[in-house]
Amino acid sequence: MVRIPIGNEKSSRVEFRSVAPDANPYMVMYSIFRSGLAGDTAKIKNLRQAERYLPDNIYTAIEHFTKAPWTTKLLGADVKQRYADLKQVAADR
Repeated sequence: MVRIPIGNEKSSRVEFRSVAPDANPYMVMYSIFRSGLAGDTAKIKNLRQAERYLPDNIYTAIEHFTKAPWTTKLLGADVKQRYADLKQVAADR
């Protein structure tokens, strides 16, 4: 994935972020679209004032995943919990 942060006339940068190789590609694409359309940053009028939205470590990402109601609707509570537990074990390794 490529992210181009908001810059100014003196600077610009491009970030390359890839997902884990064991990620479900369909869930990744859905998550990206869902976050972009309905995420917290979509509601901010001035994006220069936006706070960091993407997690910077696996533990925060797992926490966001378990708290998101749309993941429960998408996967079901049981599958969601099993998936979160597997990712937690992988992170603890």
